[in-house]
Amino acid sequence: NEMTAMIRSQQQFNGAARLLQTNADMIEKLTR
Repeated sequence: NEMTAMIRSQQQFNGAARLLQTNADMIEKLTR
């Protein structure tokens, strides 16, 4: 199903974005 594939890739993208955000926050705390 094309719809579920779209939703799945969206969720993967959101997960990656969240990881990047967490990473950025950690780096910010370390460099402060």
